[in-house]
Amino acid sequence: RDPARIAARLSQGLAAGDVLLLHDGSAARTATGRPAVLNALPRLLDRIAEMGLSALPLPGPLANPPEENAG
Repeated sequence: RDPARIAARLSQGLAAGDVLLLHDGSAARTATGRPAVLNALPRLLDRIAEMGLSALPLPGPLANPPEENAG
């Protein structure tokens, strides 16, 4: 539930080419009910930049999944 601990854990050993998937649906919640990972995200992005890395969205089908029941 601690954003600093979450960001530190996710950035530990992080290297170019690694993929982090963050899910907020079933994540730990803060006292206000917000997913803790959302509070950690700004810290994580800052840490990634400090490491000289870049955060990019996933391209292709993972970024834009097909609509359910399409077809």
